[in-house]
Amino acid sequence: MNYDDIWRGCSQSLLIETFIPLKPMPKQSFRMGNGRGYTPKKLVEYVKGMKQHWLQTWTTKPVSYCLFVSFCFCSKFREADKTFATKATFMINLNNADLDNYTKPCQDAMQGIVFQNDKQVCFLHACKVRTFKEGVGIQVFTVNQAF
Repeated sequence: MNYDDIWRGCSQSLLIETFIPLKPMPKQSFRMGNGRGYTPKKLVEYVKGMKQHWLQTWTTKPVSYCLFVSFCFCSKFREADKTFATKATFMINLNNADLDNYTKPCQDAMQGIVFQNDKQVCFLHACKVRTFKEGVGIQVFTVNQAF
């Protein structure tokens, strides 16, 4: 079964679409300090800020079914991008951390609010772009499997 077959067997409906105006931050590998594991304070604050957004935006109980989540991580155009920026609204951002590391803190913030556990995310779409606005665009869809 290929990817197209999977999508043909599913129907999706949008649950929520939102934009969180926080600078995207990746969750890097496990860190050690003073003989103990820790999460950097900046990352803890970032996840708290995202959770706060979800607590204000999501008004129902966490869902318990399969989801498709789409993330768009937006960082501002750099000085070198200015010429291009006048012609387009975004461009692909190939810098910074691995793309999958950006999705982790977002899913951590959504867990217990939007969905019960991030294991429910059956399909994941993510991209990194440079735009005029910094933040994270998120769409959450239900997935109904027909096979």
